[in-house]
Amino acid sequence: MARYTIQTEESKGIKKSLEKWGEIPIHTEYLDGVIKIKNYRKYTWAEEVDVVFEGKIYVRIMRESKRWHSSSILKTHSISTVKLNRFLRKCSLTDIQRRMNYFGVNIGQYYNIKKIKWS
Repeated sequence: MARYTIQTEESKGIKKSLEKWGEIPIHTEYLDGVIKIKNYRKYTWAEEVDVVFEGKIYVRIMRESKRWHSSSILKTHSISTVKLNRFLRKCSLTDIQRRMNYFGVNIGQYYNIKKIKWS
């Protein structure tokens, strides 16, 4: 099984249209901000997206109560980036699935959101 992306006119068109329609405002109980879908890849077995999140998250850090935090907590606290990225993927999955369904793309699980950057 080869691990090459499928380059068709449809996948190229989806990538191009994500520049205009890839921005999703998100306001849930844990996330508040904007999700930008930066890249889309199609393989024979799955479809993947790359995402940038700009905003705040509502979490509890250490022993303090839940508060809204920006990306500056990455520098001030010792937080696992793996757990943070998994949290961001799981909380934003439904919104990303809905937006990618406009293009006929099926993002099945949270691990199909490959690269996530919080700025």
